[in-house]
Amino acid sequence: MSEVNLVSIEGIIEMHDQWIELLGGSPGIWAPDVLLYAYEVQISPYYETLFEKAANFGGRITKEHAFVDGNKRTGYSCIRKFLAQKEKLFPSVSFDQTFLFKRKVWTAIPCFLISAKRMKFSDV
Repeated sequence: MSEVNLVSIEGIIEMHDQWIELLGGSPGIWAPDVLLYAYEVQISPYYETLFEKAANFGGRITKEHAFVDGNKRTGYSCIRKFLAQKEKLFPSVSFDQTFLFKRKVWTAIPCFLISAKRMKFSDV
């Protein structure tokens, strides 16, 4: 997997800052090591499928609290951006992969009530 297609640490922080600005909350990084670990999940050979990587990427931020506030919002955005960047590399996804991904993600991240139309992210 090429590092060009990774969501950068700076990109993760930028998404977090945008969410805090949009909906409020306390800014700041709570656990830099968690943030680094979440970033590294994207290239980890431990997770075999794209969806395992996506779920663990966002799940690490969400469950282990990389930020002071806005962890679920940021984790969700990371998953979306990660999958959007991989769409060119993985144009077709089976139903089974989609189902497993949703099951893993939604057990880790509560469903958001915010419409994607309200989001101000051009790349998420």
